Amino acid sequence: MFQYPINLCYSLPALHQKFDLPAQFVLHTDCPHYWRYHLPGETEEDFSTRLANNLENLILKEGPETIAAFIAEPVMGAGGVIPPPATYFDKLW
Repeated sequence: MFQYPINLCYSLPALHQKFDLPAQFVLHTDCPHYWRYHLPGETEEDFSTRLANNLENLILKEGPETIAAFIAEPVMGAGGVIPPPATYFDKLW
């Protein structure tokens, strides 16, 4: 029996924008899908650095004292079993 992963509906903005899910407290950062979101000429290393810097800037803008957690998938299952670049998580920690 197929079970739909309902927890995905909560985290994907496109799936709840039209019905106003009250989750203004949830922030979203860049998706670490290199093939889809890298800039022209950007290496995986540079891509990871850019995303880590964007996350840091988001945290600083929001206020570090307001951040309770960072949740990330080690492999994006809903996107087609896509791992982030090799250095992505190293740069986040």
